[in-house]
Amino acid sequence: MAVVQYTKSLPLVAKPDVLVCGTGLAGIGAAVAAARNGASVMAVDRMGFAGGFFTNIIGSAFDGFVYEGTGKPVVGGLVFEMLERMGVVQSGQSPNLSYNVNGDFTEVEKYPDRVIPRTDPERFKKASDDVLTESGVRSLFHTQVSDVIVKGERVDTVIASNKDGLVAIKPRTVIDATGDADVAAWAGCPYEKAESLQPMSLHFRIGFVELTFELRRKCAAVLEKARAEGKIGLYGGPWPATFSGRDIYFNVIRTPGDATNPDDWTNAEIQGRRDA
Repeated sequence: MAVVQYTKSLPLVAKPDVLVCGTGLAGIGAAVAAARNGASVMAVDRMGFAGGFFTNIIGSAFDGFVYEGTGKPVVGGLVFEMLERMGVVQSGQSPNLSYNVNGDFTEVEKYPDRVIPRTDPERFKKASDDVLTESGVRSLFHTQVSDVIVKGERVDTVIASNKDGLVAIKPRTVIDATGDADVAAWAGCPYEKAESLQPMSLHFRIGFVELTFELRRKCAAVLEKARAEGKIGLYGGPWPATFSGRDIYFNVIRTPGDATNPDDWTNAEIQGRRDA
């Protein structure tokens, strides 16, 4: 690969105690916790909102939030606080979802999403804005972390790009919440990548569907038959779930590739839409 040398003086836009790169669920938690403990915090994200997977991907659900044996939440802290803000759960109570701890099949069939708290991505964006702002975090959206400058064994400066062009941020501490360990990798930290990678997924949404367990079983049978006949390629599940009212989303599409490779990632987006 040919190489181009590029040198430029960059504006120093911030010197926070803590810089959180990425505002997915982990990034929100890290930023809020640091700010509530007295640190000056900046959180940057390439999107125009926080939430990461939760707000970027159709299908906003907290898997593993409730233990099926009791119907009680087993997750607390900031996650519970966020769901309280949106009225999905109440303090000291199970989620506002119909769930029969005795496992009655009629109840299960009527409420197939009984143990997974769900909320609308737009509501979660607003709740994320509120909790970050109220905690004193300075959010900077539409800002892509692009590189780092390492001095000694620590990250001295993070380079980001936004509508101001390339900018520099000099934090005392950097928290990598990018999801792919981008900052850590650019800083030279060791990492492992498996030879066999999990395929990439694209969720899609369908309106005016009444979701039942029987529909799920039929979908699985149709996909299995189509796969056996060579009509479709790789798929998973399917895992359909209620999104809002009679709108459902499908977690079913699978595209092989490496999500840290820009070409593979682009192909997965294009192929995923074709498959949908």
